[in-house]
Amino acid sequence: MRQEGLIKGLQIEEDSKKNLQYHLKLGDSLFSLNELLGQELTFHFSGEIRCSFCEKIIKKTYGNGSCYPCFITLPQNDLCILKPESCHFHKGSCRDSVWGEDNCFKAHSIYLSYTSNLKVGITREFRVKKRWLEQGAIQAIKLARVQNRLQAGLVEVALKKFVSDTTNWRQLFQEQEIPEDFEQKSVQLKEYIKDTFRFAHLEEEKTEKFNYPILQYPKIITPYNLEKTPRFQDKLIGLKGSYLLFEGGVFNIKKFTGFYLEMKKY
Repeated sequence: MRQEGLIKGLQIEEDSKKNLQYHLKLGDSLFSLNELLGQELTFHFSGEIRCSFCEKIIKKTYGNGSCYPCFITLPQNDLCILKPESCHFHKGSCRDSVWGEDNCFKAHSIYLSYTSNLKVGITREFRVKKRWLEQGAIQAIKLARVQNRLQAGLVEVALKKFVSDTTNWRQLFQEQEIPEDFEQKSVQLKEYIKDTFRFAHLEEEKTEKFNYPILQYPKIITPYNLEKTPRFQDKLIGLKGSYLLFEGGVFNIKKFTGFYLEMKKY
């Protein structure tokens, strides 16, 4: 088996039996990674990198696989994407007001999840489960719904006083147990949101749990870096979040969006 093309990301979905199915998109091809578990793979980076937005050939990427011009001009790369509480649309300085209306002025969910630790986060309502899976959450629950991204950011900042909004990525690759106080913490956060933010609507949905396709956890958690090691061979032993887990390290697909990759199975 041989596949090659620009890395365009992962597609993660639950099948009818609640098993997580991972697919990698290289160029125009989409193929299953679950079927490659337990197999020896070779990854080879050709040296070509293209901007994930304009597809111009570049020497390095910024943000989400961008060239520098796209990084400093496109709304998808503005600081308010990382810090939604700093939204400046109302000041008339949005990089693209049409994009802002289509993406930021949509219903957003505030959630509690367990990745490497308890964490709070936000995302557009329609993609909340996708966000959980991208982050490697093993348990998650929606806390509240708001009308736009700015409101979601304000709630998230307030909740950070009680729960982190970051993940220790190295701990994703270890056996984990969900803390006993997960449900209690979600109730407490909902009560706080209810008492503090009148514009937020509390969610009544149940907690969801996820089991990732992992044969075993890696003993070595060193990240593979295509820029430093353009070619490596290793056995694929698991899939979690945006990472491929190998016996000798882990590989973050999202970090290398736009890199031209050749992959072979032995």
